[in-house]
Amino acid sequence: MSATDALTDAGRLTARYLSALWVRGLLKLGVVVLFLGGGLSILQLVSAPFNPETIDEPDALWMAAGVAAAGLGVYAAFRYLAAVLEFVFVTSLRTEQVALRRYLRDHLGVGLWLLVFRAVVGVGALAVVAAAAALIVGTNFAAFETATTQQGVAVAVVAAAALFGWFTVDTLTTGFVVPIMQHTRCGPLAGWGRLLDVVRANWTGVLAFLAVAWIVGFALWIVLFGVSFAVGFTGVLLLVLIASALTELHSAFEPVSIVLIVAAILGYYYVIALVEAPVRSYVRYYALVILGETDSELDLIADQRAAIAGTASTDSKSGETADEPAEPAATDSESDTQPIDATDEPTEPERDTDDESTER
Repeated sequence: MSATDALTDAGRLTARYLSALWVRGLLKLGVVVLFLGGGLSILQLVSAPFNPETIDEPDALWMAAGVAAAGLGVYAAFRYLAAVLEFVFVTSLRTEQVALRRYLRDHLGVGLWLLVFRAVVGVGALAVVAAAAALIVGTNFAAFETATTQQGVAVAVVAAAALFGWFTVDTLTTGFVVPIMQHTRCGPLAGWGRLLDVVRANWTGVLAFLAVAWIVGFALWIVLFGVSFAVGFTGVLLLVLIASALTELHSAFEPVSIVLIVAAILGYYYVIALVEAPVRSYVRYYALVILGETDSELDLIADQRAAIAGTASTDSKSGETADEPAEPAATDSESDTQPIDATDEPTEPERDTDDESTER
């Protein structure tokens, strides 16, 4: 299958999927994509209260450590939920429905393995950058202040390479390894082993997926960045005005203002998730199509692909039939003069001569 055919099939599968979900299922899918984006976890991590002016006080140090630990714990919990929802998303693509509670219960264990794998990959990328910086600049922190431009550029190149490697591994893990883990019920390392077989058999398809995922993701980010700037500026202005008006009416409305701001932020992220849902579905289906075409044992959506293939062939046949000119109907004179094929007439069964003689 060519890259164009795979892109077309992914589009048809996405349209079929969204049609099957309809409004209720799409609203549930928005919840899944909301946590997959990571915006809420980052918001929880950076919203922890912290006052740097009191960091020298002993009690403040313990408080800062506790707040940091709590923030890290909340962030880890959200990342764990996002890891589990990766498998919920793949299951939804396969079944064309969104049963959140049942899908969550079925993938709690494998989601933990995915979280650990992602954490190890992220820590490994940071360790590469730290080791390169220590070798190039030195282990003394004072050496960073006197580092040369060449040393800074070298560290930046290593950091860019590590970031690119981490991003590539994360994209392939999300697109291919997660479906493999869900289908074969294996761990991330075994899933990567199966993915390497796929890469060896169809490396052009895997590279095409990376290109599609990054290009589509970058285009979506550009669009959402522009929309976020306009909507965010207007929304913040309105929220500030409403919160100020409520506070001036009575001080008891301050908690209401806070709840209003939090609800507005969550609503904004949810709307963004609804916009992202079809795009994410398309990219995931593209990866599933490549998996199925490369290895039949990893064809997670065989029924859906057969259905769209049958629909496409039916449409093409109907189009060809409509284009062909209809043959003129035979007139009565033609039908009367046309010779009749004797082989088309039913023949009577032969009578048995013995029975005939007996009857006589």
